[in-house]
Amino acid sequence: MPDDLREPPEVPEAPDHRSRDRHLAALTILTYGNGKEVEVWGDRGRVALTFRGTYRPDEWISNLLTLPEVHPVLGPVHAGFFAIACRLAGEALNLAQDRPIVLAGHSRGGAIAILVGALLKLAGHPPVEIVTFGAPKAGYAPLRRYLADVEVRQYRKGSDPFTEWPDPPYEHIRPLQGLLGQLDLFGDHDLLGYVEALREAHSLAS
Repeated sequence: MPDDLREPPEVPEAPDHRSRDRHLAALTILTYGNGKEVEVWGDRGRVALTFRGTYRPDEWISNLLTLPEVHPVLGPVHAGFFAIACRLAGEALNLAQDRPIVLAGHSRGGAIAILVGALLKLAGHPPVEIVTFGAPKAGYAPLRRYLADVEVRQYRKGSDPFTEWPDPPYEHIRPLQGLLGQLDLFGDHDLLGYVEALREAHSLAS
């Protein structure tokens, strides 16, 4: 099993089973990650995988591969993200075994989480939830329709520009859930900013 998907000996628990706390827990894991492509953690009997954003120069290159690859079921999907999702989905299945899977990701990691979720559903093990933060679009309308019966929450902070890319006919899986931003294009994409904005949103809702 690749290092990116090796389960640690002790998997920390998410702080609460409620969805809003799971989302914040996923962001916290992403924030304190050590640069691995995927972090694995426990969520009350579930296996949760968090996919980080762009980290290496070669990943910027794959981000730019927006010419779609046409999948026979999922339709046109982002070629660069889909290649990574194909590499990770099988290992995710092996890791989960029969346990429910939660997927989450920031930036490109969010788009990869969407595509991994679609591949897991194709394999007969759909995720129980997918959560994205500042994610670009992963595919066209057929991908959205294929994931219609999967719980998906997609967050956008302020004017985060990466959520608007690639251009149509790429589209998001769900309407974006807005978080208060800073009126700063790149600041609104910052991972730590998402943590603070989600905490603020949760405190207002309490």
